[in-house]
Amino acid sequence: MRFEESSLYPPDLPDTIIQTNKDIDLVVNLKDGPRLPIERMGAVFSNDGDYRYYIWMVWDDEKQPLPWICCNPSYADGITADKTMKKIAHYSGKEGYGSCVVANVWAYQNRYPGELQDADDPVGPLNDQFLQHMVDNADEVVAGWGTIGPNNERPQALVDRFDIDWLAVQYGNVPYHPGRQTNAYSLTSWEP
Repeated sequence: MRFEESSLYPPDLPDTIIQTNKDIDLVVNLKDGPRLPIERMGAVFSNDGDYRYYIWMVWDDEKQPLPWICCNPSYADGITADKTMKKIAHYSGKEGYGSCVVANVWAYQNRYPGELQDADDPVGPLNDQFLQHMVDNADEVVAGWGTIGPNNERPQALVDRFDIDWLAVQYGNVPYHPGRQTNAYSLTSWEP
């Protein structure tokens, strides 16, 4: 089934813009992982572009998508992938999935998570709706927010709120951010 027809495809909410790229020239080919020729990618933004609520990459429609919840969006969009999105695709492909979809604890776009505390609303007005949509349509979600951000109580509040099986790239009980680990790590069950 095409990702765009799956239940994990983002909901059509007001005040959002969906950006897609169906003519992408990108291959994720990181050490210790499969070669993933990306077929399509897309993202959902607030109308003002301050928030990115959802982003996805597809390499094999015959396999299931793997949802992730990370810290905050950097500047990857529906046209261009960044290092973190490539790492997420790497881990997802390595586990046998055909696409990845990412939402964030905080939806405000800023490549420096420490600066999120300066934003008036780092979560974003529609972010919890997108997170709820993701969790409602998944069997498991990867926790990938790491230990950074303006309010370390919010990740725990999301964990308490969502009744879902969690996976993580972890050390001890910390769900590491995927961009901050070597490619050799694998996803494991995570018990918050």
